[in-house]
Amino acid sequence: MASFGSSFDLSRLDLPQAVVEAYQTRGIKSLYDWQAECLTTPGVQEGRNLVYCAPTSGGKTLVSEVLMLQRLFRLRKRAIFVLPYVSVVSEKAAFLQSLCKSTGALIQAFYGGSPASVKDPFDIAVCTLEKANALINHMVEEGQLAKLLGTLVVDELHLVGDASRGYLLEIFLSKVLFLAPEIQVLGLSATLPNVEDIAKWLKAVLYRTAYRPVPLQE
Repeated sequence: MASFGSSFDLSRLDLPQAVVEAYQTRGIKSLYDWQAECLTTPGVQEGRNLVYCAPTSGGKTLVSEVLMLQRLFRLRKRAIFVLPYVSVVSEKAAFLQSLCKSTGALIQAFYGGSPASVKDPFDIAVCTLEKANALINHMVEEGQLAKLLGTLVVDELHLVGDASRGYLLEIFLSKVLFLAPEIQVLGLSATLPNVEDIAKWLKAVLYRTAYRPVPLQE
């Protein structure tokens, strides 16, 4: 895997050294300029919600991982990472387990028929939309949403407009916004036609880039 650009070294981020080294062993030693700019957008490091769009393979996921891990180790509150499909849930959980194996952080995948409970031991829950909603419902029922959860990452945020599943994403995001506005919501997508409206709804900073590490040719 090729390294990112040389302008912003990963060691400058507020991450455990074990995580930085784990990224480095995967060839990720520094950030693209846009990733550094997005991470340092005013308000984001202080916990303001963030919606950002970048082309496929532009390095979107790394930004959300960094912000999620920074808050996990700083605040000692749980994180939920929401992905649309079972296959990518299991893949992302395995990656984060490998990334955090020397930190003691527990990563759990929730999908399909697996039960999802706030009583399960995890620091990061990697979930489908349905399981994320179940976890948030359990936290609400226990009166512990704001106490337990620090960060909510939603990959493929454009699914909020999906005819069959979008309502579920809208419901649990609305619960978080209303019941625990101190939770940082990070929404990312390659394409989001009404992104200004979504950012306004989430009370989020909006960041967009057209950067591609490899030029797209027709």
